Amino acid sequence: MSMLQHYKQVTQEKILEIDKDTTVLPRILLEEKNDVQLDIDKSWDGIHFLLTGEIIGEKVDQSDPRTWIIFGWGEWGPEVGYGPSRVVPPKEVAQLAKFLSTLNDEDLRKRFDPVKMNKLGLYPGGIWDEESVLDWLMDHYHKVKDFYIDAAKKGNGVLIWTT
Repeated sequence: MSMLQHYKQVTQEKILEIDKDTTVLPRILLEEKNDVQLDIDKSWDGIHFLLTGEIIGEKVDQSDPRTWIIFGWGEWGPEVGYGPSRVVPPKEVAQLAKFLSTLNDEDLRKRFDPVKMNKLGLYPGGIWDEESVLDWLMDHYHKVKDFYIDAAKKGNGVLIWTT
């Protein structure tokens, strides 16, 4: 089993289209290749830990942007891959972009704790002691950060799903 995290920028119009009929969501996620997309491989749980110091919970704390950078604002639509997709509306994308631009890389690096990450069972298991894993996480974190900043500049929302 491999759980890869994907992100796709969508316009407000596309969000309204999906909102009217969520059955179009799998087609939009999987078939429309022209939209700006990002794949962060298996780094999602580790990035969330660097942002929050915790494992991903069942519910997103909508008052704390750190908790919805990786898994979005809320579930949306039918099952696509591992569970339903998640959405971050354009207004919240702008909020995330602003928040992400204030984060300091050194603060995130200080949160890296392989012992705790292994103990919590962060996905993917068994890699947190590897020498280059923090650089791998930071590389993917920067891709997510840049993706949200780009989406905010365009006024786009973001769809997130796991395959």
